[in-house]
Amino acid sequence: MKHLSLIALALAAAFFAAGCSNTSTFDYSGAYGAMPTLSPLPGNPTVGVLPAEDHRDADTYALQNNSNESVGSYYLGLIPLMPFGWHTMRHPEQSGEFATLSQFYFNPSEDLAAASAVSLKTSKLFAKVERVRDPASCSCTYLWRTKLRNTYYRGHIITYCLSIFVPPLWVIGFPDALSTAELDVDFELVERATGRVVWTCRNELGDSLWHWIYARVGADADLYARMMKYAMARSLADLSANYPALVAPPPPPPAPAAPAPAN
Repeated sequence: MKHLSLIALALAAAFFAAGCSNTSTFDYSGAYGAMPTLSPLPGNPTVGVLPAEDHRDADTYALQNNSNESVGSYYLGLIPLMPFGWHTMRHPEQSGEFATLSQFYFNPSEDLAAASAVSLKTSKLFAKVERVRDPASCSCTYLWRTKLRNTYYRGHIITYCLSIFVPPLWVIGFPDALSTAELDVDFELVERATGRVVWTCRNELGDSLWHWIYARVGADADLYARMMKYAMARSLADLSANYPALVAPPPPPPAPAAPAPAN
């Protein structure tokens, strides 16, 4: 029994350390999900994509619900009769505490702007799509503004109340970890000449991913790129459907009422 305990402990320790060598980037092009092609907007407008704005430390809702930067420990799952250990993060690129991943290389300002530009070009909505640093650096019709509000992550390592004796379950195919992530991101279409916001779309998304020791190791942060791809597809469809009404000239004022006939 002592030898079995040592073997189980060694296997558990090896798993908990396995994620230390895995790294990931924000891979938008390779993420799951479609990037639809739509009909061009009337008038052949052009758009400049600004660097994304990071509002995660200013968004009241996100701070109220996920106020702590980093909470929990995966090693809690090694306590007897504990079903899992867990860890949460608000800024996943600043911590290596994923379930099966050691580091997520993510620059919200650049990565989300690049993702927006890829989807905008694929959509064919605009006659021209370009990356810009500030409104004065382009002559485009509109500016595309991205506001990031939440990137909450929660990871679980599942030990099934078995503590260090869990590895045999993982070996025969039981899931060993679960990653859950949120992405709250807003998009705005801004009239460059006036600064007027002509359209906005808010996205509050969540997704999860099961891991096995044979599959999806290191895929924890893949959730963010695929949620961003869904958010862009949803938002561009909304823009395509509503744009004609947004730019339509206002209706003429009603004609003055005819004077009442004299008695």
